[in-house]
Amino acid sequence: MADELNRPSEGAKPLVRWAIAHMQWSDVSVDKNETTFALTLQDSDAARGQRLCVSGTIVQIDVQKTPAGKVNVGLLSDSKLNLYYYLNVGSSGKLVAQSKARLCGVVTGKHDYANSAGGQGHAVTVVGMFDVKENK
Repeated sequence: MADELNRPSEGAKPLVRWAIAHMQWSDVSVDKNETTFALTLQDSDAARGQRLCVSGTIVQIDVQKTPAGKVNVGLLSDSKLNLYYYLNVGSSGKLVAQSKARLCGVVTGKHDYANSAGGQGHAVTVVGMFDVKENK
């Protein structure tokens, strides 16, 4: 796995394929986060594979169809305006943009992207599931 500009890590793809078929809520839900947004930005290699749960507002949510199944891809913003680029392999229930949501998953690295001001923004990439009844 490696951090990529404007796209998720190529190494995250096998995890997503596995997760679509096998991931359970109990695999990703943790009482205490194993890493943080700041620690991931500081050293993404050390954060990869660590689990975290984050609550915030969905900024963007789209369904992508893959050969392995559907995945919700988008951005979640927490109360500190940190952005999480997520690949949700479970149900998204009735979540849409501007919904409050809780996401739990496995960190796969940083997601760097070109922003509208001409600079570069940073998000943490998470492969996981939303905290909705269909996933429990």
